[in-house]
Amino acid sequence: MTHEDRRVSREAPLLDRIGRYQVTGRLGKGSMGVVYSASDPLMGREVAIKVLMADLHSDPTTLERFRREAQAAGRLFHRNIVAVFDVGDDDDRPFIVMELLKGKTLSDFVRSTADLRIDQKVDLMIQVCEGLQAAHAQGIYHRDIKPGNLYVLNDGTVKILDFSVARLAASTLTAQGAVIGTPDFMAPEQALGREVDQRSDIFSAAAVFYYILSGRKPFTGATLPLTFHNVQLEDPPALAEHDAPPALAAIIVKGLAKQPSDRFQTALDMSRELARFRRDYEAHARAVSAAPDALQAGADAPREADQPADGRLVERRPNELREIGPETLRMTSPPYVPPPPEPAVARFAVYDEDAFKGEVEVSEQGVSIGRAETNDVVLLDATRSVSRVHARIVYEDGCFAIVDQNSQNGTWMGGERVERAVVRTDDEIMIGDYKFVCVEAPLAAGHEAADSARKVSMKRRLGWCRFRSFRPRQSRNA
Repeated sequence: MTHEDRRVSREAPLLDRIGRYQVTGRLGKGSMGVVYSASDPLMGREVAIKVLMADLHSDPTTLERFRREAQAAGRLFHRNIVAVFDVGDDDDRPFIVMELLKGKTLSDFVRSTADLRIDQKVDLMIQVCEGLQAAHAQGIYHRDIKPGNLYVLNDGTVKILDFSVARLAASTLTAQGAVIGTPDFMAPEQALGREVDQRSDIFSAAAVFYYILSGRKPFTGATLPLTFHNVQLEDPPALAEHDAPPALAAIIVKGLAKQPSDRFQTALDMSRELARFRRDYEAHARAVSAAPDALQAGADAPREADQPADGRLVERRPNELREIGPETLRMTSPPYVPPPPEPAVARFAVYDEDAFKGEVEVSEQGVSIGRAETNDVVLLDATRSVSRVHARIVYEDGCFAIVDQNSQNGTWMGGERVERAVVRTDDEIMIGDYKFVCVEAPLAAGHEAADSARKVSMKRRLGWCRFRSFRPRQSRNA
């Protein structure tokens, strides 16, 4: 699935073609299959293909686990989960087709970026939580969250990999009492072979976050039984303050609670706590960076002089000490810390041809535009299941944008087919017979000049007609 893992597998010779896909190289070998890089001539894109190893075809349990990985990952559409494009069999060789990733595994990323800031590390953690929340909402528990199964793309996006040991909530394939996973990051109940749920993934995620902050595993042992003992009964060494501020360390400690009931109950709960810490941490950092400017401004502008008892005049400036007889006076002027910005929200009116279907709000998390089981095109979040994603609405650089996802009929805006375009108020997005009218959307300052020139150009083409704000139209049958 990844670019950097170039380990050669002696058991799997390089194939020329897998189904319709032209193989271009071998990326590595996992617990159940070999991963190849390939080209998809139909879609014109590079992909990764995991093929079940030949000597495992006859093992019913392994074959079922392999198919279950495709089933689990194929149900998930989220920016922090590796996307599955296709599944199939080629000469009785089951395979899964996934997106080809460019970056590093989390373990390699941590080793190569020792100077990563706390807020950057917390951003990685939040992304992991968001990906897990999307899986848990579908009743899927990963059961093997570890640095090797997390991938950091070159743009900083985190992807959760390898659902080969994932358990569907409705599945009975993994029997109670079976221990599956990686001991160093495994939840205590999972190490004992007991029933697992989303809180087991939360424990493993907290163990990974401990590794991100400190560069070491929270639970280690000279032998496998000793590692299991430490996971079940021992607390990890406390995080030093230079590794994590106390407020952040407390979040990790809660995630590593031995009893599931003492942990965060959902990945969303943990994500919110991490986001709250990041806001406070960034506000404190802004205050600290603003303090020298405030001090300099005070030094350049003397304040009203005080008249001590001995008659000497002493000027008082912010954060400045002056001796006044036997007393020392201090005046402080704390810097102004602006409140965090309000979350950005865009509103869209949805039409099926001319029939108004409703209005939706899109947050900074973004949404996907996909085709539901009823064959209707819908805007969806991570908890909705669709058979195909046509486009995504994302928030970046202070504005919303539409990103085409290789839809069959294409994504159209302003009469032109687009692959990626900034969405502004009054823009119309066409996908098949469906139209999404942007009723309101924020626009970053850097885009305002371009937006003004764009409106002038549109006015000239339309004969300087009056621009209006779109209002939801009523259905013809209303």
